[in-house]
Amino acid sequence: MLNQFKFVNPLKMKKPSSEKLATETNPKFKENEAVFNAIAKQTTEGLIVANMRGKFLFVNKAFCQMSGYTEEELLQLHVFELMDEDQHGFFIEREKYFGTPIKVSLNHKNGSKYFVEILGDNLIVDGELHVLGMMREITDKVKWEEKLKNLNKVLEHEVEDRTAKLDKTINELNAEIERREIIEKQLQESLEIKQLLLNEITHRVKNNLQVVSSILRIKKEGVISPEAKAVCSETSDRIYSMALIHETLYKTSDFSKVPFKAYIDSLIKHLMVIYGEGRTQFINECDKTILPIDIATSCGMIASELITNSLKYACTGENSSEKNDCWVRVSMKKKGKNVTFEVADNGDGLPSDFSLENSKSLGMNIVTSLVHQIDGKLKIEQENGLKICIEFALRK
Repeated sequence: MLNQFKFVNPLKMKKPSSEKLATETNPKFKENEAVFNAIAKQTTEGLIVANMRGKFLFVNKAFCQMSGYTEEELLQLHVFELMDEDQHGFFIEREKYFGTPIKVSLNHKNGSKYFVEILGDNLIVDGELHVLGMMREITDKVKWEEKLKNLNKVLEHEVEDRTAKLDKTINELNAEIERREIIEKQLQESLEIKQLLLNEITHRVKNNLQVVSSILRIKKEGVISPEAKAVCSETSDRIYSMALIHETLYKTSDFSKVPFKAYIDSLIKHLMVIYGEGRTQFINECDKTILPIDIATSCGMIASELITNSLKYACTGENSSEKNDCWVRVSMKKKGKNVTFEVADNGDGLPSDFSLENSKSLGMNIVTSLVHQIDGKLKIEQENGLKICIEFALRK
């Protein structure tokens, strides 16, 4: 058997003689027609036999239906008359394609195009070489493959477009991240500089206030009038209480929050030096409430006024001096945004005719004004001593 079969396009050859054509239409293959007819009837696929010139020698009914031609019409045609022009040079190398379906485009009788898969082989009948071809129509399959191919192209284009947009977005985000990192670095550097400046300012304000307080206390020694001495002393204490706020800020290095318990400890130590250590028991029951600087300053001055008042009056009363057990308690409790601030002592309390509205005491007027500044409520209780309670809410 030959190693390959090949259709030779008769359209490109000299027309054979009438005698030769007569032999083509009636080959010895006709002797085996019954066998091929039996085979053709058993298959639903197109079945053809053609000579090496491409002339149809046998076609089954399935191929006739596939091509739109009758059997008689096909037997007068060549294979190349059904194929597209670009496929006139069609041939199959048996060694390479044996048993492999080949996709071929054919022209229907009505002029439309359809696709088939041809499974072909060489066939020798009485020593004469022929081509046997089995065809399966795959037009729908080809159309779906083309649609799928086009869809894949669309999807690939869409993916490329989306990928390009995503890459652009990523690049923009990376650029934005770099820009923000630069800005954050600049802000951090600026914040550190401001922190140093505020630290220095706070330190200087504290020193200046302490200097003023010390000057007033020294000046008091040269004043003869008792009233003037008292004014100098009280003013010095008030200025020093403000200096303590700045000292507390300087120690914490946080210029928006003041730990009030630490401030009260510093204030008590200062007042113990002035009024004598050991005379009075101080009780600090403040929790870990953190106050903003404006409220802390007001509460600090209130605490200074009230504690000083207790030391000056409550711990010098007859009952307290006899028992020598005077105590002053400072308390601050925070619940949610609400704060309760109390200063209490076990002294003799306020005079029976005392009226907060009509008080001429500078200290109490200062306290009342400061409570008003923090939008607080002041309440006085006189049972087993004096307790002044101030309630206020932390602002947002």
